[in-house]
Amino acid sequence: MRKSSLLRFAALLLLLVTRAEMLQAQGGIGSGEPPDQRAVRDSFAAYKAALMREDGRAAAPLVTEGTVRYYGRMRDLALKGQEAEVKQLSAMNKFIVLRMRHQVGLESLRNMSDEDMFVYGIDKGWTGKESVAQAALGKIDVTGDVARSEVIEGGKLIAPKFTFRKEGERWKIDLTANFPTAELMLKGMMKEWKMEEDAFIFETLEILSGKKVMPAVWQPLIK
Repeated sequence: MRKSSLLRFAALLLLLVTRAEMLQAQGGIGSGEPPDQRAVRDSFAAYKAALMREDGRAAAPLVTEGTVRYYGRMRDLALKGQEAEVKQLSAMNKFIVLRMRHQVGLESLRNMSDEDMFVYGIDKGWTGKESVAQAALGKIDVTGDVARSEVIEGGKLIAPKFTFRKEGERWKIDLTANFPTAELMLKGMMKEWKMEEDAFIFETLEILSGKKVMPAVWQPLIK
């Protein structure tokens, strides 16, 4: 039970928003909506299709520039972040940096652009695509260039809402908007299992990778 929960959590961490799918026309949702709401649904449908194929190159244009830059920052920390700096990161950011060090490594990371890092997570199945079919987009509210969508699972609304931003002429998913929720999930699981933060992260990484995490993971990959 604990192992399956850790796997579910870890999949949600990197791309938390992938728990949702486009809601097919039920009760009128999606039909007769204004153009922006329909465009949000279309964008998410395209993102979901790319995710299910594990096609990172197709998914990358459908997420915000801020999302792509975030994974670039995590890559930079994986390459150059000193032990003290990494240990001071939020639990979620620390998990991502250590996962990059543990499962990707120097030669691959040093040659990746920001977009490449995002694409890698999709292509390697870090996104937990098996959970996509369990949820759906509900009502979408648009204010200027920001849209927020309800999420429906099992016929009930769940939190948090998902955020989309209009960049140029295209609505894109802002994955970073739900990272605070991931952080709360992480803290809650640590409290439930009475585990210290670093021990929890190490155990999760070992379950995901099938190999022991060594103390050297705290050290920058580029010395």
